[in-house]
Amino acid sequence: MLRFRSKTVNPKELAQTLGSAENGIKEISKALPELDFAGRWELIGLILPELDKTAARDTVRLLFNGYTVELANKTEDYRTRILAIECLGYLSRRETVELLLALMEHKDDEVQICAAGALKNQTPRLVVPCLIDALLAETVTPARAGEVLLSMGYLAEEFLLEKYPQADPRQQARILELLTLAANPKCRPFISEGLKSPDPLLRTKALEAVAAFSLTELWPQVVDSLLDPAWALRVKTLKILERLNLPETREYAELLLEDEDDWVRRCAAACLENMGKAGRFGYGV
Repeated sequence: MLRFRSKTVNPKELAQTLGSAENGIKEISKALPELDFAGRWELIGLILPELDKTAARDTVRLLFNGYTVELANKTEDYRTRILAIECLGYLSRRETVELLLALMEHKDDEVQICAAGALKNQTPRLVVPCLIDALLAETVTPARAGEVLLSMGYLAEEFLLEKYPQADPRQQARILELLTLAANPKCRPFISEGLKSPDPLLRTKALEAVAAFSLTELWPQVVDSLLDPAWALRVKTLKILERLNLPETREYAELLLEDEDDWVRRCAAACLENMGKAGRFGYGV
């Protein structure tokens, strides 16, 4: 039997044993009664970097079932925090999800990234409702939360679709962006509504969704944004028209050649020029 608490254990040999044969897990199981938390923590620190995801999950669950609190305590020390977060990612429990969500608010970007990665290993039914609530409450970084939610697939998309009607415009913009990235066709009614919104962020995300889904039939609503008082939104609209490359939108883009803003005028000229090139070479949307 391998003596896991011995200082003479070779980490590479042990990693090969655990990663290539069920016998490694069996040997750890036999040694568990002799391993307190400190011994288990020392062992996982030696072998985890060498294990594939499946072996890591099985080994962590074997070693730390019943030690969630002790692992949580390790996250309070910067020297042990990252390893503890990785281990917690393999223990699917509601309290673990809540702890990882809290760590996604940490001031250290590395901690945020590790916490997001650990959440991806959790059961979606535990993560999705809590993470969407945190996203909408703006208690987590939207980019980090979105990355995790997109990895959760169908369940996350259904929750987002359900939340959209009750959300405020800023929240709707975040939801629409995620559904667009997920290429979920069920969000198309929200796109048409978003194009009419007075909220500039929601309208921007709706415009981006029009291009992403190639919704050429919505061009009459798209050109309405050329009249927006915000120059940035007028520029965004021109870029979307350029992507759609529809002959019927040229006359609307031409109107902005006389815009009061110099940058908008330049973007209008570039839009019309590139639309013409796309028409000649046949590579429109």
